[in-house]
Amino acid sequence: MKIISFFIFLNISLFAFFENISTFQSSFRQIVTSDGKEIIYSGLIFIKRPNSILWKYQYPIEKSIYIRDRSLFMVEPDLEQVIIKSISTSFQLINLLEDSQKIDENRYSTKVNEKEYLFILKNSILHRVIYNDELGNFIEVTFTNPKIDKEIGDNLFIPNIPNYFDRIYQ
Repeated sequence: MKIISFFIFLNISLFAFFENISTFQSSFRQIVTSDGKEIIYSGLIFIKRPNSILWKYQYPIEKSIYIRDRSLFMVEPDLEQVIIKSISTSFQLINLLEDSQKIDENRYSTKVNEKEYLFILKNSILHRVIYNDELGNFIEVTFTNPKIDKEIGDNLFIPNIPNYFDRIYQ
């Protein structure tokens, strides 16, 4: 459940940073540090206004997280399952930049549910998000090779779920 909360929050944050951008796609690298040990994840992210996001994890496991309007689908091929969750109205897109404090030209911070998030921009585009999660893990997500306002088909945001996958509704 904590991973779902992270994605909902980060997706709200991403839309805030991309307020004037119709699409965004990028590679990402996510480092989770706990007790001095690192786990590195990598993949691709696709965002299309008004409410479509796909996080596609490629390493070390394959997992896709689709968020469209008020629905979240976490597709886990190795487990042959999909977690399906409705997102409440409190998670509608808001402009967190308005609530964020500008630290300098390329850094902003905001606090949500007593957690501090640091946003680092590069060439006016979100480059990195840094925070500590509920378990005290240090999380750093870095976006590389971003493409802005390139055409992304709507079909990309529709999960393809095989019939034999277990469906878990939350």
